[in-house]
Amino acid sequence: MDNGGEYYIKFLGGDVGAFDELVKRYQNEMILFIAQYTGDCQIAEDISQDVFVKLYANKPRYAPLSSFKTWLYTIAKHESLSFLRRNKRDVSLSVLDSQAVVEDWLKPILREKRKIALHLALSELEPEYRRLLYLSYFEKLSACEIARIEGKTTRYVSVKLYNAKQSLKRMIEKGDKYEILRTEFE
Repeated sequence: MDNGGEYYIKFLGGDVGAFDELVKRYQNEMILFIAQYTGDCQIAEDISQDVFVKLYANKPRYAPLSSFKTWLYTIAKHESLSFLRRNKRDVSLSVLDSQAVVEDWLKPILREKRKIALHLALSELEPEYRRLLYLSYFEKLSACEIARIEGKTTRYVSVKLYNAKQSLKRMIEKGDKYEILRTEFE
């Protein structure tokens, strides 16, 4: 069980401070993950807060069959999709929207030029590739954990991750604006 699971179990036992620690640990990254669905960081922030409010109020049962992060991101994914269904939002991000997000909101979180360049490159990929690579590169999740979050088989995710990495590699090799990333893919 990862530390998040331990904190959640402590929270379920009455330790409110453990819940605060969960929010500190996971909120920013979860917002970035949710933004892959919504295309809007403000909406992603609202959905993230909704996820934590539901955890606090409903105290859903966590069985450590997977990591806490995988379980939490699965909840975040479902909340994001529910929001999109309710509001009939388009899931895709335009390149310009993604660049504005990086410049205005992600920069303080990502800090490193390589991560910013990688995020911009990801924004040009199709939404499924973008989500899978985000979870793999930024969240450091395995194909198995990503499969649980996405509700797909591990084989499917592995193949899609390979294809996504190949698409990203071709994009980086072609574009001068991603020169800073080339050494990672050579």
